[in-house]
This record gives sequence, structure tokens and C-alpha cells, in this order.
Amino acid sequence: MSNEPLSMPPVLAEPSGHPRRRHFIDVAAAHLAVILAVAATVALIQWALAYHPRVAPTATLTSPGNGAGAVVAFSPDGKTLAVNDGNSSVYLWDVATRHRFATVTEPGTGIASFAFNPDGSVLAVADDDGSAYLLRVSTGQLIATLSHPDMGAPALSVAFSPDGTTLAAGDHDGSTFLWSAASGHLLATLTDPGNEAVTSVAFSPDGTKLATACQDGTVYLWNVAAKDRIAALTVKGSAGLESTVFSPDGTTLATAADDGSSYLWNVATGHLIATLSDPASRGVVALAFSADGTTLAAGDGNGSAYLWDVATRQLTATLDAGSGYQVNSVAFSRDGRTLATAAPANATTYLWDVGGGQ
Repeated sequence: MSNEPLSMPPVLAEPSGHPRRRHFIDVAAAHLAVILAVAATVALIQWALAYHPRVAPTATLTSPGNGAGAVVAFSPDGKTLAVNDGNSSVYLWDVATRHRFATVTEPGTGIASFAFNPDGSVLAVADDDGSAYLLRVSTGQLIATLSHPDMGAPALSVAFSPDGTTLAAGDHDGSTFLWSAASGHLLATLTDPGNEAVTSVAFSPDGTKLATACQDGTVYLWNVAAKDRIAALTVKGSAGLESTVFSPDGTTLATAADDGSSYLWNVATGHLIATLSDPASRGVVALAFSADGTTLAAGDGNGSAYLWDVATRQLTATLDAGSGYQVNSVAFSRDGRTLATAAPANATTYLWDVGGGQ
């Protein structure tokens, strides 16, 4: 046996940029990306289940009429829920018993919007014929017809001032008419510069301001006493607006947009303070603040309603009855514990226990 040391094959350094090494690195990176993606998806699902529970409705109200439930509203005392039938009638439901006890019918061709006056005795209706009608809730009697040659059909939105003396009605041609609720006299006409449909009108809680939301993506703020436009709030590139509502303390204005987001505005400064984007949205159609102002409900075109914590800007719950039909209207009960959502495509109104409160 030879005593010469064994010779080892030379170790050759792999040239920089060798294809085999790059292949191993690429494969490892791909595997790591898949692992991270799976982990992120699992974490997202767990987070959604923990913090965004999907809530089931506690009651279902089915009203007669084709397209019933396009608009819902609780009476100021919280005892009655009003639901329109998609045509010219409004059905009144007892909230406690869930029984329909009365029908109020207006003389027009179709209801686009309605609102209770502050004491709940009068219902104002925006009609497809371009008029606004005042109806006595207890008897269904027609009190007044509010119309004007310049009021373009259809009338799309109505709202009473907090003291009940003034009714605002927005039309399809970009104008908002202010009427005396007592005399039926026209007090003023507010014309939006864009001449786009006024889809929603809302008075501030103190009655000094009026917000008019338009299909051009802008919400205008008006000084009610002076009848002057004081601000125009818009998000660059945003779609048309479908709803606007003031927070109960009047400091925040929320607008619902076709782009799937709800925008929160500082009323005093006119600055945008938050954007709340609904998951898998097909456009936000309706908004409502809870009575204590802590929660914002957003009705969506995908059949869901989303509940947002106003302070943290976090989504807290998803309300989905599984119908897939657009949620056209949302309304909180007076105590904040119940939310009503309207799905006119299946003539159904859903009631949800959202566990809120003042």
C-alpha cells in the first residue's frame, strides 16, 4: 500500500450567476411566497371571523307590492316602521309585534323617498311625478301637494327640518326646493352648479345647514337662513353620490358613493377625514348613523349592509341575508339596537339586532 496521501478532486467555485444556483433560489423564493400567502389568507379569515362577524336577521317583513321596501324609516318614537311598496303606498308596521297595521297611499305615480316629520304625525313623499305630498299618518289623508313648474320629475329625496317647519325636496334636474310645511308655500330654490340629480337631502341637527348630494359626485352645504351655498365637498375621481347624512352631533357628514366607499367629512372645515371602503362593494347606496353616533351603517349594491365604528374607522359587522339584492335603504331604531335594511328586488325588509344603544 502506498504511503502517498489520497488526492481529493479539486473544488471548483461555481461561477457567479450560475443557472443551477439561480434555479434553486427561485424555487425557494416561490415556495416561501406561497407559504406567506397562505399564512396571510388564513390570518385574514381568522381576523374577519373574529372582528367582522356575519350577523343573521332577527325578523323578515314581507310587504305586498312589486319592489316593496325601496325605502324604510322608523317613526320618531321608534314604535312604527314605514316601508314603501315600490309604487304609491307606504305600509306601517308595529315594531314590537311585527304586524302590518295600516297603509298610507299618495296620489302620485311612484314613491322615490319619504320622511316623517319630527312628531311622526305627517309623512312627506317625493314622487316620480315631480311633486312632494304631505300625508296624515293616522288617517292617510292628503294634506298638501307641493309642486312647481321648475321642479323636474322625478322628485328624488325629501327631508324635514329638525323643527318640522320646512321641507326640502331634491329633484332630478339639480334643484332643491324649500317649502313651508304649514302653508305649502315655496320658500326658496337652491340650484346646484352641476345640474345633476339631487339624490339625497339632509338637514343638520341644529337646522342651520342643508346638505344636497348629487350624481356628479359632489355634496353641497347650504346656509338655510341665508339660502347661500357655503361649501362643495367632492373626492377627485369619485363616482356619483346616492346618500348623505349628518352625524347626531352635526360635526360629521357622511356621503355614500357609487365607487363603493363612504366618505366622512368635517362639517366645520369641509375637510375629508376618512374613507370607509366596503369589501366586495358594488356601490354604497344608503347610509344611517346610530342615535349615539358611534356606528355608521352602509347599505351596499352587493346585498350586504356594513357596520363601521365611527371613531376607529373599523368594520365591525357584515349583515347579509343571502339574497344578493341591493340594500336600498337602512335605518336605525331610536334606541340603536335594531337596524332595518330594505331589499326591494325581493320585496323584503330585514330587521337586525345590532346590540347598540344610546
